[in-house]
Amino acid sequence: MQNNFLWGGSEEKRKMHWARYADVKLRAFMVSRTKLRIGQSRCGNGHSIFFWHALWLKKVILKDIFPNIYSISQLQDVSIGAMGGWIDGRWLWGDIGIALPTIFDVVAAISSADTGAAPSAPVLAAEWAELVQLLTAAVVTVNQPNAASWKHDGDGAFSVSSCYNLLCRKFIPFGPTNCFDFAFVAILKVEVPLKVKASEWRSFLNKVPTKDALLIRGILNSSSNLECVICKDFYETLQHSFLLCCNAAIVWMEMSGWIGLSFNNILDFKESFWYWSSFCRAKKVKRGKEGVIWLAILWSIWLHRNDILFNNSSWNSRDAVWNCKTLI
Repeated sequence: MQNNFLWGGSEEKRKMHWARYADVKLRAFMVSRTKLRIGQSRCGNGHSIFFWHALWLKKVILKDIFPNIYSISQLQDVSIGAMGGWIDGRWLWGDIGIALPTIFDVVAAISSADTGAAPSAPVLAAEWAELVQLLTAAVVTVNQPNAASWKHDGDGAFSVSSCYNLLCRKFIPFGPTNCFDFAFVAILKVEVPLKVKASEWRSFLNKVPTKDALLIRGILNSSSNLECVICKDFYETLQHSFLLCCNAAIVWMEMSGWIGLSFNNILDFKESFWYWSSFCRAKKVKRGKEGVIWLAILWSIWLHRNDILFNNSSWNSRDAVWNCKTLI
């Protein structure tokens, strides 16, 4: 549903992309999947967990910690269970694909080839000693199955909430952090219809089909009527239509007076949302309802704007204010 709304539908004909996938997925942030280790394997019998590639021992991936040992192992893609065996009821590790006498032979052979990339014998010996020490502390059981563990929650169980919180902590901004960027998260928690949230969420990114946006995308041209639909005095932009237009401002003033909020004509959508929501929180409004009034105002203005544009009606501030109140 969100995909169809944000990308303008699911019909076969080409639709307009109003928001980039990166903006929808993580707003203006990126997460490196190679750096974000989100799961860990709990070793049971070891038959379905990769020895070198899985995150199973001391929260490390062995091939990353012991790259030189891994490069000369003949068993690079096998399971933990294939790296040892049970003898007299005890688990014993094998040679992990390296015959011990050959470790230093390999070093000598590479060095004699003068490749310049060979690890020194002390480096290999140190890696091998550390790996043996780690494996000695590892526990492999006969009958217990392997399991996946979510390492970012205390009980090891995965939840959408813990995953979402993890991604929020891992955000890497493309510029200085905007203190109002939390509005991207807060608006999705407001208890209003999804289409309302999605529409006003796009206003944070300036991705709403106002006339200036349609002109940029080639839907309208310079000869089109680009004046504000509501006041017909200025060039229509998202900021003007919702925040600066004299008629829209009447709605904001009436609604702020209705709830006892000091009117402040804020020109940034995220900051405006935060200003209204903070006031509602201070008034002990039920959680999930703090942003309802702000969303109702924008939604009402947008509906009236479209009614004028497509149905040739006229603007009426009183109707717009009344519509806001009925939406609440």
